[in-house]
Amino acid sequence: LIDLRESVIRFMRTAYQCRSTDVVQFAEDLQRSSREHTRFFYQLLLLWLRDILMVKIMGAQATIVNIDQAEAIAKFAGNLPDARVEAMVELVEEAGQLINRNVNARLNTIVLATRLAAAMRGMETSTMIASITD
Repeated sequence: LIDLRESVIRFMRTAYQCRSTDVVQFAEDLQRSSREHTRFFYQLLLLWLRDILMVKIMGAQATIVNIDQAEAIAKFAGNLPDARVEAMVELVEEAGQLINRNVNARLNTIVLATRLAAAMRGMETSTMIASITD
């Protein structure tokens, strides 16, 4: 569990840095695990984003779930003031739904990292999948 929680921080940093080889390697490592493991990773990522949102809203007084990662959460919230955390939450929720629909975990995670990178920079993001009718 500790390794998986640490991998959330590593994933967020990797996504922000936009190094494609690192993103692909992370996605491949995650795909080697079970779908349940991937779902659980996304749930932990949602908790981490919840904590970031709480810190952005309430500051140092925020009650966070990942208390042992408080420093990393505070740094993230402080260093990325334009981050669209609500959009990031929606992206992770959508990625989790796609995993439940048997979408390729590797590709799902790569697209998620790309979309999260944009949201971290305050950019508009599209959904995880494009409509075939547009």
